[in-house]
Amino acid sequence: MDPLNSEALTGLTSALQSLLPASGDPDLAPELAVSPTHFAPTGLNGFVGVNHDPDGEIVGRRVKASAIVAVKTTTLDELNGAVAGVTAAVVGTARGDLRRLGILTVGVGELGDQLPPNGGPARQDVTFDVSYEFLKVPSAPEGVMQQIPIDLVAEMGLVGYWPRPGEPILFNQRNFPTCTMLTDIETTLGIVMGGGRARAIGALGAAQVDKQGNINSTQIPGETLLMGSGGANDVVTCAAESIVVAAQSKGRFVEQVPYITGPGDRVGAVVSTLGVFHKKDGELILTGVFGDDPIRAARECTQEVIEAPSREEIRMVRIMDPRSWFRG
Repeated sequence: MDPLNSEALTGLTSALQSLLPASGDPDLAPELAVSPTHFAPTGLNGFVGVNHDPDGEIVGRRVKASAIVAVKTTTLDELNGAVAGVTAAVVGTARGDLRRLGILTVGVGELGDQLPPNGGPARQDVTFDVSYEFLKVPSAPEGVMQQIPIDLVAEMGLVGYWPRPGEPILFNQRNFPTCTMLTDIETTLGIVMGGGRARAIGALGAAQVDKQGNINSTQIPGETLLMGSGGANDVVTCAAESIVVAAQSKGRFVEQVPYITGPGDRVGAVVSTLGVFHKKDGELILTGVFGDDPIRAARECTQEVIEAPSREEIRMVRIMDPRSWFRG
């Protein structure tokens, strides 16, 4: 097993063990066995962030596992109460306390058969389904990744390109000479972005987005036809994670999109003109706002508001769109 996976499994086992109720009789103490079902890197292929004291990289793993707790009592009549106590101790712990232990989710999977005493205690197994995040902070100074190299990819076949000032259209031919590779849609969407070993982060706009992260760029049924999917469905479905950018308004941020151009399962964040939203328990919540008045900005994230752009924003827009093709 990968050393970091092994440390993550040890951390999960310790976290669960700390939740189990103590027993005055060592022979009746609950026994824990954890079987991992899936390991996945957190952050950017395992890199989470930089630690400053001591200097070094924070790396992590996410683990999904089945945890079997053998509950034991002297008699069969005591078993139901003991099982209820163990279950309450694990799933009844406050979410904040679970999160501090690294436990993201935990729920009861199944109950085993009650086994009567037969030369030993009565016993019943309780299975818990657990999702856990392990973060490893350096214990001594080490080399720190100062930059994370990335390549910009556009669906029409541009790989490793750099947008040229004065050309706001993504697929403009002036961007072509900056590419490290020119290819086709099948390669960019099917391999570079959606391949089995790809670690692509999608960035796309949307006409509408709902609280699950589902996006709609196709139509308002019975009212109007929007722009259409293009490569949006490919990106949001196949990228490891996607970030959606949308102007903040009531008509764009809705409870439920009327048409799903792309599912929100892998949408991790939405950036609007007023704030930033991240996923929590499968729904987008406001985690940050822009400007000097955070209270007003937070309130306006649910209202249709247009704020004047800054001078720097105006300058950058004019540099990218000198002919006013998009500025109007």
